[in-house]
Amino acid sequence: MGNIRQILVSVAVLCAGLAGCAGNDNALPNTNVFRPTPLQSSSNGMLYIYRPEASTPGVAKPLRFSYPEVLVDDRSVGVIEYNRYLSVELPPGQHKIRLTGLTEKAKDWETRDIYQVVTITPGDSTFRRFKIEFDLDNMNLFQPKSQYRIFLTPVDANDAIYEIRYTRPMK
Repeated sequence: MGNIRQILVSVAVLCAGLAGCAGNDNALPNTNVFRPTPLQSSSNGMLYIYRPEASTPGVAKPLRFSYPEVLVDDRSVGVIEYNRYLSVELPPGQHKIRLTGLTEKAKDWETRDIYQVVTITPGDSTFRRFKIEFDLDNMNLFQPKSQYRIFLTPVDANDAIYEIRYTRPMK
């Protein structure tokens, strides 16, 4: 009888502890929040290039360990790794973006360069999604190399913040 009482007391203590953990007071903070990079000058704008996780089913993610270098106006601003983002403060006007594997900083990036022109507005944030997916429509089981669908797409700021929040900044 003593063992049953000890078990019941242990279960009651465990339930009380679990109920306390379920309350909002002890909840962990939401870490999936995008914190914009502060502008150094209000006359400039911020360009974000983010590379979200691929939606391809399964464990294999396309080009997960490969990445291009990002050049803005022929000047390196870093590389863009999987599930990361870059923020670049730029003066207003048009700027040339180039994602390339033809530099020493790029890692195992064999696809052709991507070129785009972006217009920066003072005080605003401009977002580009760098998305890479397996091209499942053009791949088969016995193919020696994977095929990819690669896009650098303009995204409205109100939509981008819901995707970029799951990425981490490049350092």
